[in-house]
Amino acid sequence: MNRIALSVAALAFAGIAAAQYSSEKLDPTPYGFTLRGGIGMPIDRDLKDVSKTWLTLGAEFNFNKSWIRDWETTISGDWFGKSGNGEKGNFFPLMINQRIYLGEGSPDGGQRAYLTLGAGIVIFDLPESRTDTVFGGRAGLGFELSRSIVFEANGFFSDKIDRSTRGSIFQFAFGYRF
Repeated sequence: MNRIALSVAALAFAGIAAAQYSSEKLDPTPYGFTLRGGIGMPIDRDLKDVSKTWLTLGAEFNFNKSWIRDWETTISGDWFGKSGNGEKGNFFPLMINQRIYLGEGSPDGGQRAYLTLGAGIVIFDLPESRTDTVFGGRAGLGFELSRSIVFEANGFFSDKIDRSTRGSIFQFAFGYRF
């Protein structure tokens, strides 16, 4: 529990420090909301031993103002589970992200590619391992298929939770933006 509190405090401190260097202050009011679901394919051998494919659900909120000019600042939470029955075999990346669009897209909206980079914490609840919280990161490429529908390919990475297990996994997900 102390590790969770320390991780959250460090993340909050880093966010406040980064906002101090921005010419505009970050407005934490969310204006956009995305729900996504898909599958995860583990990179880490020990994670593959738990399950070769993972279910994934996630949500992401956009902030009104960004930390970096021409980028969007978002906060996201994802669930990776070996099954939907609630057994041990889950982990939860919670990230603060920056997104930049890689083109103009269509005049009626959508059809733009984007890059997402993030950092935060990952909470693990895996079989034969203790529940633990570690630092993690996210990098991904997405594409707006329309104004509301997106496809994303993300890589999530984390520190080790025991001698060898990491939360290194590729996520392939479709999402709906509200």
